[in-house]
Amino acid sequence: MSITFPLSSYLKSANYIINNRFDKILIQHEHPFYNLSYFLIFAFLLRLGKQKINIMMHTIPPYTNIPWRILFIALNSSVLLFASQIFLHTTLAKGKLAENTLIKRKISVIPIAIKPNKAVGKLSVKKKISLVCFGFVHYDKGLDIAC
Repeated sequence: MSITFPLSSYLKSANYIINNRFDKILIQHEHPFYNLSYFLIFAFLLRLGKQKINIMMHTIPPYTNIPWRILFIALNSSVLLFASQIFLHTTLAKGKLAENTLIKRKISVIPIAIKPNKAVGKLSVKKKISLVCFGFVHYDKGLDIAC
């Protein structure tokens, strides 16, 4: 089952992000959560607005047969086309994505379980940064209260 919002929500969200010039953009990506055409328009508009897009991909689907493999190579490649950096949770997913895309991007692995003592040093910043992090592309899902 796909959960999606109208194109107007993607356009409004892109406009909000571009106009607020966030220091960092992190999109939580899961294939079934997005209308794939609208998401690509959204990502294209962000790049056109000179935004660097970081994407946390949560699932790299298994490639069980040729038609599905071709479909997901095209989908993964289109997502990576607009991304500045990709984050995954496992090295297995990193290898699967690297082998099944036509676009090469920097891929970093960030395990889901992070020990607090290891995170503290990486979270220290010298200056305040502006961050927007979201999953669903819908204006009232956090973009309206971005920190």
